Amino acid sequence: MNRLSIATRLAPSAHRLRVLSLAQRTRFALPTTIIRSYSAELAPETDYNGYVTKWRTHFSSADLDDFELERGLNLIFAADWVPSLEVIQDALTACRRLNTFPTAVRILEALENKVEKKEQYQQYLKALKPMIDDLGIVERKELGTYNVVRDSKWCGQQQQEDDDENMELDNGSQQVGAEDSGKDDEGDQAPEAAVDVHVKGEGRACLP
Repeated sequence: MNRLSIATRLAPSAHRLRVLSLAQRTRFALPTTIIRSYSAELAPETDYNGYVTKWRTHFSSADLDDFELERGLNLIFAADWVPSLEVIQDALTACRRLNTFPTAVRILEALENKVEKKEQYQQYLKALKPMIDDLGIVERKELGTYNVVRDSKWCGQQQQEDDDENMELDNGSQQVGAEDSGKDDEGDQAPEAAVDVHVKGEGRACLP
């Protein structure tokens, strides 16, 4: 075997090279680790002004609904800070815009529980007084409390009112019967007695 035949056998054919090149191009790439980049959440400890601006924008948004209002309030009162005056004002304005009076009352209640000293809460109320008076917001303690009344008490009161009403009707019927007896002759005494018996019977039926 000459050298030319040996070189021809060892050299790859053009078809084989073309198949190998196609295989290399269609090879699946190895999976790579995907790392999702999240922006750091704002916090009052790291960026106070940015945190205030974020929530002021949230409560002032025209797309704000009841769910987003409640969610925002839960987040700002759960954070390690006392909400700024501007954020409270925007939150109260949002409550008025959404016509949710109970939420506005709860904001003041949550603010009172959030401050460290009662004097700080009084300072908030003093600064918020014009807005509170304008919107008609009151504190929870100004709404009063409801005393639980047993059903028996209500039933007893209703029974007493019914008895008083029946007694008035009984007295009125007796007066009418007395006036009629003075005008009637002696022959009309029997109907008068019948009316009197009917009235007394009705009065006895109303007694407990």
